[in-house]
Amino acid sequence: MIRTLTLAIAALLATHASASAQHWQPDAGTSFSIILSVAPKTVNTPAEVVDLDLFDTNASVVHTL
Repeated sequence: MIRTLTLAIAALLATHASASAQHWQPDAGTSFSIILSVAPKTVNTPAEVVDLDLFDTNASVVHTL
């Protein structure tokens, strides 16, 4: 379910991106971990990309990643 949602969001963003804009685009098959419901004190995941809520997540957690 999460993978399907992630792919749907990525596809939606890709269709609305400007052709001339330089956006980071992960390679196909890149693993994601999306943590938006809580502000983690630590992140322990094998995922290559982590999506965090930057309003509530402590800067030290982001720096550690």
